[in-house]
Parts: sequence; C-alpha cells; structure tokens
Amino acid sequence: MKILKKFENYIKEELDINPEADEISPEDLEAASDKHDEIAETEEESDDMLEEEDEYIGHKLLEELAKKLGTEVVDNQVEYNGKKINFYSETEKFHVGKKKFKTVDEVVDYLTNSKK
Repeated sequence: MKILKKFENYIKEELDINPEADEISPEDLEAASDKHDEIAETEEESDDMLEEEDEYIGHKLLEELAKKLGTEVVDNQVEYNGKKINFYSETEKFHVGKKKFKTVDEVVDYLTNSKK
C-alpha cells in the first residue's frame, strides 16, 4: 500500500527543487504591475458597460409597449383600456389576462384589434 505525502512535504520539496523561486527581478515586478493595471482598467470599462446595458429586458419591453400604446409603466405593468399587461421573466412573454405574447407588436395588435 502506498502512503500519500502530506501537503507540507510537497511544498517543502517544491521549494528545495527551485530555490531561486523567491527571487523576482525588477523587470518581472514591473511587467506584473503593468499587467495588473491593464486588467483593472479593462474590468472598469466592462463594469461601466454593464451598468448601461444591465437593465432588465422586461422593463425595456414594457417601456416600449407603453410608448406604443400612449401610456406609462406603473408598478412593472402597463394598463390599457382596463387590461393589465405584465412581462414575466419565467415565460419571457407578455401576459394579457390568460393570453401570452412574445413581442410588443403582437400585444399592440391584440389590444387595438380587440377593442373594435
């Protein structure tokens, strides 16, 4: 039966094999620092873009629907001619009563054609 070494022993062996591992040249430090700054800058830019694009798609679609119907979004729903329109992330569809629609145009067509 083979006995496994303890983690400490692996660490000690690695240090014994490569004794100059603790020595880091100034050039390596500067390169690592530059790379760190570059990564940090990229992350900041990415965070800024996410803040702009991170708006919930359902809210965007409800806003678009409200604009087309000439009404407003109130409490995450649109009310039009007594009907409440919601967008649920579970189905990724608009719900008007028990009917479901994928697009804003389908909802507008349904609401405008059903009132005739």
